[in-house]
Amino acid sequence: MKVINQGKGRPKRYAGRVDYEDLSSWELHGVVRDGFKIYSRIVNYPAWGRDLLIVIKVDRSGHRRILCSTDLTFSMTQVLELYELRFQIEFLFRDAKQHTGLGHAQTLDSYGQEHFAMCAQPTSIRSKITRA
Repeated sequence: MKVINQGKGRPKRYAGRVDYEDLSSWELHGVVRDGFKIYSRIVNYPAWGRDLLIVIKVDRSGHRRILCSTDLTFSMTQVLELYELRFQIEFLFRDAKQHTGLGHAQTLDSYGQEHFAMCAQPTSIRSKITRA
């Protein structure tokens, strides 16, 4: 949110903290998907020294999910689609680790993890074939 200079000195570039409770100053994109209201806004994040595209997804009960992107050229639908794909990929990796036993290795270095994965994979496949 840009601020107009009101006195002497250099004008403020940004208005201060972002209020996530009051969404009246955010751009409302309407009810886009399955009854969710979608809001978006570009804000400055001083810790990273850059602007972020913030997308807020509000469901019917008022529960909010805040999604961020450093690519300001994305539309809010692109940000939503990318986050949906990201979570699908994370679930895929979680399930793959669970079914192959990769989460049970007691080694901490990458070489030991790779060795365990190479040994555990044929065992996992063999056990699935014998069950079928």
